[in-house]
Amino acid sequence: AMHRLWSDSPWLKYALARGCYWHRCEFCDTELEYVSGYVPARVEALASAASAAAARSGVYGIHFVDEAMPMASLLGFARLNRERAARGERPFHYWGNVRFDASWTAERCELLAASGLVAVSGGIEIATERGLAMTGKGFGLYELVRCLVGMRRAGLLAHSYLIYGFPGQSAAD
Repeated sequence: AMHRLWSDSPWLKYALARGCYWHRCEFCDTELEYVSGYVPARVEALASAASAAAARSGVYGIHFVDEAMPMASLLGFARLNRERAARGERPFHYWGNVRFDASWTAERCELLAASGLVAVSGGIEIATERGLAMTGKGFGLYELVRCLVGMRRAGLLAHSYLIYGFPGQSAAD
């Protein structure tokens, strides 16, 4: 389903931030300025630009191309998208990369789904407690499962990817 989402529809491309708000994963080159130099976008300006692009193109889907969408900015965009719908304007549907961290509560998943979020993609890397600690994800297996359950219950499509052969990874990992 995620491959169809990526391939079967045109998407407006925007970023809620430049860089990554976490920038501590062990497998990431956190010295790169585009990763470590985190600067959130002005969500109002982003929404205005997306509105103008949608009016020109007829495309109302947004792919947020962030390393990981920051929750504060995502909530701000969701609020603006709800306001857009309340004014009778066509709202956006959107998706992007995430960190499966504690900011993804069940309530936020429901709110974001109701505000146009349709899917997320994110790295689990190594789906064991030891593996998550080893990769520096900043969350454990319990938090990961809680997050994914909240997304599923809210009707969000969740895609994840894994690393095979990470240094120190065991055969069981």
